[in-house]
Amino acid sequence: MFKRQTIYEGTVGVKLRNGLIVGTLGPGRYWLRRGAEEVSVYPLGVQTEMIGGQEVMTSDGATVRVSLALDFRIEDALIYRRSYPVDPDNSRGNYAYAMLFSLVQKPEQRLHQKAQMLFREALTTKTLAEALELRASLTASFLEPLQTLGKEIGVAVEAVNLLDLNIAGNVRAAYSDLLKAELEGKAALQRARNEAGTMRNLLNTARLVREHPGLLELRALSMGQKPRISFVVGQTRPTGELPADDEA
Repeated sequence: MFKRQTIYEGTVGVKLRNGLIVGTLGPGRYWLRRGAEEVSVYPLGVQTEMIGGQEVMTSDGATVRVSLALDFRIEDALIYRRSYPVDPDNSRGNYAYAMLFSLVQKPEQRLHQKAQMLFREALTTKTLAEALELRASLTASFLEPLQTLGKEIGVAVEAVNLLDLNIAGNVRAAYSDLLKAELEGKAALQRARNEAGTMRNLLNTARLVREHPGLLELRALSMGQKPRISFVVGQTRPTGELPADDEA
C-alpha cells in the first residue's frame, strides 16, 4: 500500500523510513509506503519569532518591559529535523506521541530563550538612562551568538530587532515627571534668552540714538504716512462744473 505526498514550492520535505532519516525531498509529488515511510514538511521562507512581555531590571533598580522580533529561516532541514525529533502531524490520535510532542522543545524556542538571556545580560549592566539612550544599538551584539546557535539547529538567523522598550511600574510616572520638568526648564531658559536678546537690542538702539540724535528724525520720517492719490475711471462730471486749476 502506498500513499501520496505532495511537497509544495517554498517548502522542503525530510523523508523518514522506519523512523530513520533518509534524505530530503524537493517540490513535487511522491508515493510513500504506508506505515513505513513518512515526510516532515518545513517552510523555507523567513519566519518571525516574537519575543514579548519580558521584564528586566536595570543596574539602578528600574524595571523595563522589552519586546523583540527574531527573523530566521530553516537553512538545513536535516539538522533542523534531528534537533526536533517530533513531527506534530504524527502526534494526532496517538496519546503517547502527543505527550512527547508537548515535552520536546522546538528549535526556535532555543533561539527565543537565548535572545532573552542576551537581552537580560545587556540590560542588567546598564542604568535606565543608558538603556533608553542606547536602545537603538542594544541588539547589535545579539546577532552573532544567535547565528552560532542557529547553525547548531539548522537555522539561519537573519535579524534580531528591538520592537519596544518601555518603563514599567511606578518608575514610569516618576520618569514622566522628570521629563516634564526638564522640558519646562528648557522652555524657561529659552524665554530668558529671548528676553535678554530683546534687552540687548534696546540697549544698542538707545546707545545709537544718544550718539547720533539725527537717527530719531530719520525714524520719524520713515514712519510717516505717504500721501495716497485715488483715480476714478469713467465718472461723468456734473453739468456746469468748472474744471480744476490743473485741468484748465
